[in-house]
Amino acid sequence: MKRQDILILIWLCLQNKKPSQKEISEKLDISRAAVSYSIDRCIGLNILDKKKYQVRKQALLEFIFYGLPYIYPATAGSIVKGIPTGASAYPLNQSFSLDPGYVWPTENATHSGMEIEPLYPSIPAIVLDEPRLYEVCALVDAIRIGHTREKVEAYRLLKEIIK
Repeated sequence: MKRQDILILIWLCLQNKKPSQKEISEKLDISRAAVSYSIDRCIGLNILDKKKYQVRKQALLEFIFYGLPYIYPATAGSIVKGIPTGASAYPLNQSFSLDPGYVWPTENATHSGMEIEPLYPSIPAIVLDEPRLYEVCALVDAIRIGHTREKVEAYRLLKEIIK
């Protein structure tokens, strides 16, 4: 499974209709060929239903919680300006206080925190227009880098959003 597969699956979970591969490509800033390969991979891994084009949400949630921190762990880097993520972003920032927090590095940002590489490079740019996707990506980062309490709470919130 590749990084873009996870982003595509998450985005599909948030949609009310079946999007075209062209729409997925445009919204997530992923090439059309990469989207096509990703869809095929996810069908082959039995996380995406081929006929209904629906994400098997429980399988995705389990993969994010149990597999993602090992396959694509996040490590905190130096202090930079960026977009808050993980427990530093809503909704986890309501329950946890991190100083310094975590951010995806971006230009013209006002928040400071420890640099976290986003799961996929286009995430900081695309989440600015999609608040729900931002929330989910930040929760996924909390699972990638957080401590046990943060991970458990992020998983609980992800289940509420994705199901």
